[in-house]
Amino acid sequence: MKKFTYFMYGSIFISVSVLFLIQALATNTYVESGRHIDDIESQIDAYTSENEILHKELMSVQSLQHISDLARVAGFTAPQSYLMITQEQPVAFSLH
Repeated sequence: MKKFTYFMYGSIFISVSVLFLIQALATNTYVESGRHIDDIESQIDAYTSENEILHKELMSVQSLQHISDLARVAGFTAPQSYLMITQEQPVAFSLH
């Protein structure tokens, strides 16, 4: 009976030790995954803020006032008169 008791205590001790090691390894893995996720989230935040800045710059460059200023700097001027070309026939017509 004593051998059985020692065997049971030994088995329980070994089982608890193995389970403790498994828990420690799993926790370490989860911590590393958490750090990786934090890095990814910080990159997402950086790209999001950069996208917002670029969006604002794009909106300012696409504004009509900015385009007008660039045209004036390039030497374009407002037309003095307008010329309208009209046709009796439609632009695309069938020859059949």
